[in-house]
Amino acid sequence: GDKSAFHLGAAMQSALTRVAAEPESASSHYWLGQAYIVAKDYPAALSQFKKAYELRPLSSRYKKAYMKARGLAEEPDEDREDSKEE
Repeated sequence: GDKSAFHLGAAMQSALTRVAAEPESASSHYWLGQAYIVAKDYPAALSQFKKAYELRPLSSRYKKAYMKARGLAEEPDEDREDSKEE
């Protein structure tokens, strides 16, 4: 149980640190997105994959991750699209 939550926290922390250090690195955003997928925070993952894809639009890997996250992030409940609670 708790070990995996700790492991995720560590992965998330190191991914956040990488993005802060290299904001123009597509792979930094990609790995942070992967950490958010594991945490089931799909909207956050989507924004990271979108950033990676925008930085490297020719990469099929980033495009695929972005498309997949888009599917996961689209909740059936459409009306609260923009009212994302903090």
